Amino acid sequence: MKSDATNAFGESKYEVFKETLGKDSAFGFRYIFRVLKIAGIYALIRTWLESGTSKYVGDGTVSITMDDLQYALDLEPNLWYSHTKVYQLVSSKKVNPYAKVVGAMKSTFTRQEFITECGIQNGGVIPSDRNATRVLTQLQKDGVIERIKNGVFKKL
Repeated sequence: MKSDATNAFGESKYEVFKETLGKDSAFGFRYIFRVLKIAGIYALIRTWLESGTSKYVGDGTVSITMDDLQYALDLEPNLWYSHTKVYQLVSSKKVNPYAKVVGAMKSTFTRQEFITECGIQNGGVIPSDRNATRVLTQLQKDGVIERIKNGVFKKL
């Protein structure tokens, strides 16, 4: 398959990625690889069917042809729809995994109480001081807790 065709496909989607996905354009590039992976699957099936054997042992190189790419592009509008739906689900649910720990605590708590509760909920695995500091800082940034004074926090 000519790489010009795949490059043209990727370039045609780039502006759509910027519009739809914003700063998460890497999610868009996953989409391009998804379409190319489907084209590769078509190529594998075509190669196997052309081999005429019931069990293909893979003695040759499998190349994606323009027909294989076109078959994948025929599915592309439906793939794009499902891909953007998955993106919307993933991007809308940004919940800190430690919010559940905070939910089990009283309205104000100390750093040590947080560490103890983490240990209870994680089967006895107690986070290190450094990790606890990082988690508490992230919980503050996420708007789950607020620092009242040194070592004391309040649920929001």
